[in-house]
Amino acid sequence: MFLLYESEGKMAKNAKNIINSYNNSNREKKKKVFELFHLLVFLEISNFKKNKIVPNEPGDFIIKNNNEKYMVEVTTIFGNKEENIKMNNILNNIFNFGNDDKKDLETKFVNISMRNLFLKKLKDKQEKNYMDGLNVDKSFLLIVTGEYDNCSITGSWVLKFLQKNELIFKKSFDKIWILDYFASGKDGGPIVMNDFYNEFVKYKKIIED
Repeated sequence: MFLLYESEGKMAKNAKNIINSYNNSNREKKKKVFELFHLLVFLEISNFKKNKIVPNEPGDFIIKNNNEKYMVEVTTIFGNKEENIKMNNILNNIFNFGNDDKKDLETKFVNISMRNLFLKKLKDKQEKNYMDGLNVDKSFLLIVTGEYDNCSITGSWVLKFLQKNELIFKKSFDKIWILDYFASGKDGGPIVMNDFYNEFVKYKKIIED
């Protein structure tokens, strides 16, 4: 599905077990399972150490690593309705939930709509106070997206199509993480950015120089 090979099934099972243990509401369970799956993918690819993950509000999850605790808010940016259905179908197949739409929809990458959605979600997330009364060492925002038909060899879409004057960064999170499916130049698998803002600044400097 996402070219994660033998790890994909293991992460899906782990995500289900964790959410079933902590979340008794069926209404949000599927959404939380998908969010946790994305987080597990990111943590594995980035080799981020963890002992335990706990669903949480505010923020989506708390990562516990020895004596440290980290809050992670997860948000997805997959574009228009058709692209969201396609991504949901991929995730439904991984978890054996059954498809929301039986059609094999072709995803189309729309630069303007994806950019506008990214900026809107980033603004919305950074205006909320996730740290109020929360005793954690660091906070992270994980943005989950996909390349579709953009060639990531010349730069992931979140680096290539966003402009400096569009990206207003506030220090609401210690770091912004990016999980970008279909972006690996080697095999089409996912790639990660451990510090999106710094990578964005470096990329723009290289392009402009």
